[in-house]
Amino acid sequence: MKKKCLFYIHNFLESNHYAIMSFLDFMKDYVDFTICAKYFYDNHKAIFEKFSNKILLNELSVTEEFWKGFDIVHIVFDGLPSLSIVALSKIFDIPYIITFHGGYDTNTKIYNPDICSKLAFFVNGAKYATVVCKKDKIKLQELHCLKNKLLIIPPSIEEKYVQINQDSELNNNITVVGRFIPKKGIDIAIKALQELPNDYKLYIIGDGDEKEYLQELASDLMLNKRITWLGEQPLETTLEIIKQNSILWHPARKDKKGNAEGIPQVILYAMAMGKLIITTNTGSISSVVKNKKNGIFFKTDIPESLSKQTIKYNNLKSKKIRNEAQNDSKQFFKQNQFNIWINLYN
Repeated sequence: MKKKCLFYIHNFLESNHYAIMSFLDFMKDYVDFTICAKYFYDNHKAIFEKFSNKILLNELSVTEEFWKGFDIVHIVFDGLPSLSIVALSKIFDIPYIITFHGGYDTNTKIYNPDICSKLAFFVNGAKYATVVCKKDKIKLQELHCLKNKLLIIPPSIEEKYVQINQDSELNNNITVVGRFIPKKGIDIAIKALQELPNDYKLYIIGDGDEKEYLQELASDLMLNKRITWLGEQPLETTLEIIKQNSILWHPARKDKKGNAEGIPQVILYAMAMGKLIITTNTGSISSVVKNKKNGIFFKTDIPESLSKQTIKYNNLKSKKIRNEAQNDSKQFFKQNQFNIWINLYN
C-alpha cells in the first residue's frame, strides 16, 4: 500500500526544477503525494498534471482530520514558510523530513535571525534532514543540528540523457548554462571570451533580467559573431548542446545578498559526458568538482583567469581529468540516489 505524503515546496514547479521533477515522477509509483506550495506554475505540464492533489499554502487545512490522513510530511526548506509546515507536523505528530537543497537556502536563509534560533529545534525533531553535500551538513551542525539527523543526498541525473563518447574530437566550443542573474556570472564568460582566440565560440543557454545588459556587453566587446544566444531550453536540448561542445564554463559567484550555488545539475551532466569543466570554488561546487582532478577552478570574477585556464587545459592533456569526471558522475545517477529515498520514506 502506498504511503500518503504531504510534499511542501515553495514553487511547484520552476522551469529549472528538473531534479525535483525527476524525484517526484519516480517516487509517485511508491507514494501518494499531495503537493502543497506557495505558488503553482505549470512549466513542466507533463509532471504538473500527474499530481491532481494540489493545495496552496494559504488554503492549507489545520484540522486534525486532514493531517491524520498522511503517513509522512516532506518539506523542501525555503525559510519561514517551510517552518510553519514543520510546526503543523509536530502539532499533529506526523513524522517529517526536511530537505535543504543548498544554494541560497543554506548560504543565507538559515542564518536569518528569525530562522537560525529555531532551526535546531525543527531539524532535531525531524526523522531526518537531508542536505546535498558535506559542507552544508557542517553548516547545520554549527547551528546545533544533530549529526545523526543529517543525511547527505546529492542531486541526481538521469542516465538516459547521458550518451558518453570518450573519443569525440575536441573543439573550441564552450557552453554556458544559467539564468541571467549576477550569481551565474554570465558577464564573466562574455569578458573571458574576448581574451581567447577568434576560433573559440560561446553558446549561452538561459534567460532572465540581465538579458539586455549581457547582450549590450557582448556588442560593446564586438563579440556578436562568436556568441550564440539560445534562450531557455528544455533539458534534452540543453544536454544535446553540451554534448556537441567540448567545454562547460560555470563562472558562478556569490551575489550581494549572499546567494551562492548549490550543486548545479548542469555540472553533473557535463561530468557524465566527459566535458572539460571550468568553474569557481564558490557555494557547494567544490563538493563535486575537485581542482585538476575532475575539473578546473579559476579565480572568481576574473575573466583573464577563466580564459587562461581554458587555453591551458583544452587539449588532449585534459583527458585524464575528463575521464575522472565521468567516473565520479556515476554516484549521481538517478537509480542510485532514489533507492536511498525509497528506503528513507519507508
